[in-house]
Amino acid sequence: MPQDDLIKVTSRGLYCAAGDFYIDPWQPVARALITHAHGDHLRSGSADYYLASAGAGLARVRLPLDASIHPLGYGHCTTFGKTQVSLHPAGHVLGSSQIIAARLEWLTTTAIHHRSIDAKVRRRICTSSLDLGVAERGLCALKSTEG
Repeated sequence: MPQDDLIKVTSRGLYCAAGDFYIDPWQPVARALITHAHGDHLRSGSADYYLASAGAGLARVRLPLDASIHPLGYGHCTTFGKTQVSLHPAGHVLGSSQIIAARLEWLTTTAIHHRSIDAKVRRRICTSSLDLGVAERGLCALKSTEG
C-alpha cells in the first residue's frame, strides 16, 4: 500500500484501512474518530465514537443515550489495527482536535485538522505527539477536513 493511502476519501467519509476507522464519517460506521461535535462532523448511527475528553459532554448531548463514546486525552496515543492515533488541541471549539495517525510499519504520519497550522506547530506535533520517532523517520502531511 503506498504511503499516501494512509487515509483516503470513501463514500462514508475519510477512511484509514490500516486502522479500520473513519474520521468525521458522513454515514454510520463501526469506528468513528471525531474532530469536534459540530453537526457536519459528529453524526449519529456509528457503533463507537472516539473524541477528545473535552468534547465528550457535548457529544453525549448530541448523540442518542446509548451511543458508545470513548473520550481520549490530548496527546494520549491509542492503537487501532496497524496505526497509532493521538488527538491534539485544534482551537476551533471546545474539544476540537487535530488527529494524528501513524502507520506502525511504515511510520508515515497524517494529521487531520480543522484549521491551518504553521510550520512551527507542524514540527511540534510531529516531534512530540508520538513515541515512534515519526519526525526523524516518517512523513508528516497535514490535510484539512474542510473543502
